[in-house]
Amino acid sequence: EGGTLVMPRHRHINEFLSNQVTRADISSMCWIGLYNENERRVWDDGNPICGFRGLGDGLPSTPTTNCTVLRTDGTWEDMPCETTVAMFVCQTQPVVDLTTVGYE
Repeated sequence: EGGTLVMPRHRHINEFLSNQVTRADISSMCWIGLYNENERRVWDDGNPICGFRGLGDGLPSTPTTNCTVLRTDGTWEDMPCETTVAMFVCQTQPVVDLTTVGYE
């Protein structure tokens, strides 16, 4: 409850996700929280993609394809959002006890 599609902004997170998908023996692609907004890639939280980019060679295939999947090889691929062959990978924001980080 309260989750979003996963946003693998860093290479090590992307590798972790790819390994988990492999361990779970999932043979299909998985939706991630990256989409096309006005021909630029943004995360579900509205932040633009920067730094690590997991798109495979020759991708994105078109600037107007709106959604993104994590492929079984760990790279990303742009796909039409209506595609039904992909699973979902979600994330939740962990609850932080502010007293453990110095707030009272």
